[in-house]
Amino acid sequence: MHPILTPPTPAARRAPDLLDGLKDLVTAVAGVILTFIMLEQASWFGLPWQVRQVIGLALLAAIPAMLLIALPLKTLKLGCGRDALMPFAIVHAVAIIVSVPALLGPGLPTVLMTFVPPIGALLLVVLNIALGLAVWWPAFLVARVTGRRRPALLLAAAVFAALAIPPGLASRLVAEREAAPLRAGDVAGRLEGAAPNRLEIAVTSVAERGSPQPFRDARCDTLCEGLLRSGQVDRLRITWQAPDAPPRSIIYAAGAPETCRAGRPCVATVEEADWAPSPRLSVTETTLPGPRVGDRRGSRLVTRFEVTLPDDGGDRLVARSTMVRAAVVTMPVLVDYNWVDHQTAVVGVSRLHRVMNPIEMRDLLVNTLGYAVPPDQRPS
Repeated sequence: MHPILTPPTPAARRAPDLLDGLKDLVTAVAGVILTFIMLEQASWFGLPWQVRQVIGLALLAAIPAMLLIALPLKTLKLGCGRDALMPFAIVHAVAIIVSVPALLGPGLPTVLMTFVPPIGALLLVVLNIALGLAVWWPAFLVARVTGRRRPALLLAAAVFAALAIPPGLASRLVAEREAAPLRAGDVAGRLEGAAPNRLEIAVTSVAERGSPQPFRDARCDTLCEGLLRSGQVDRLRITWQAPDAPPRSIIYAAGAPETCRAGRPCVATVEEADWAPSPRLSVTETTLPGPRVGDRRGSRLVTRFEVTLPDDGGDRLVARSTMVRAAVVTMPVLVDYNWVDHQTAVVGVSRLHRVMNPIEMRDLLVNTLGYAVPPDQRPS
């Protein structure tokens, strides 16, 4: 009889060492950071700013992609024992420790974003990573109890949606509700008959960066020039009221063709001692404080357009339209540097400007006053 040969017992398989994976992950992240800093210090090798911006955003996006997606998925795949959770906990703890300086006050973020923008951007990325990794902890607990990964992933997605989406929706609803009383007095009227051949445009601006400032400092822009050169308007008076300054009024007429030059308005100023009463298009900007005292990020910019006609008893209102611009929370919610006065960067929930009832001066010129606003016809 031949003896029965039994196969040798295979050596015990070595458990996956997540510390090795963590080392690879940290090496990859460090490589991305080092590449970003080197490219920044080398002025991106003379590349156009559009290309530099795309490369920089791609490199910064690689870091949260590695930490927020690769590491948790690898941990769930290999199990939820102590050996699997320890590297994840280490990364999360390091992210929290590194992001603490961003929460200490506006001093450090302002210095970083002013003098060392790459480091300031990386600090912001780390802070978002620290918050994003917290979403995975309930998933790990579910996976450890049930031993199944799919419910854990679904829970992580649900927790992320519950934390990231509702604040943005609520912020938009609040902005719409606060804008409703400001628009309660709007009137949608239209001037009867032919469009007037004389028009006054009066602008009162708060001079806020990024806000619409048509005809700044009473200068005639392309819209003003188009009305004059098309022959629809013989004289156009622009009155511009800047903050803490007296108003300026200038009367314009179409310039002679031989005086037109490329890149310059083809208009001429006219001296008229007495300006006859004429239809007026007024643009008034007002900044309203936010609902919370001292919260300059929550302020609202109200731009009100009014068309009035001279009447025996005073100006008669023909149309009024109110546009409100408010800062709302982004969707999904992120942590970002908010420049409250264009000099101080405060770390907080990221916001973007949302415009309620978007309207332009061109809309009232066409829909209320009946002009056919021509395109830009300046010589090139």
